[in-house]
Amino acid sequence: MPRRKKIQNKKSKSRINKSVKKTTTSNKAEDELFAKERIEKDKRLIMWSGVTFFMALILTLWVFNMKTVFKSVEGENEPAGFEWRETTNELSKTINEFKTNWNEIKVESNLNNTVDSENASSSELTKDEIEELKIKIEELEIKLNNEEK
Repeated sequence: MPRRKKIQNKKSKSRINKSVKKTTTSNKAEDELFAKERIEKDKRLIMWSGVTFFMALILTLWVFNMKTVFKSVEGENEPAGFEWRETTNELSKTINEFKTNWNEIKVESNLNNTVDSENASSSELTKDEIEELKIKIEELEIKLNNEEK
């Protein structure tokens, strides 16, 4: 019987070795799977780190560029396309001319009224006076249009 025990021991040892080999091969497969997953995670981490770095770099450069843009805009006193001072000066001149012309028309109309009151026989303007007033009005309109341009 002792021989039988040795054979059984050999069989049980071979069974144990086979099971150990199976577990080691399955462990190797699992280890390879975990290694591949770890490599993929590392790749993703590296990718996101690179994207974040370049995003921060671009944002920083953009902010510094905006500072220079604002400084250049602050350096300019007036915009190149439109000059407010010149426009306001022209507008005030036009208004003053209009006032003086309006006062002249008022004075002339008062004179005409006094003349008309003296001439009680004719209370209407003559054709010549009407034509003169039309010409003056047209001249004023032309002046206003020229100053607006």
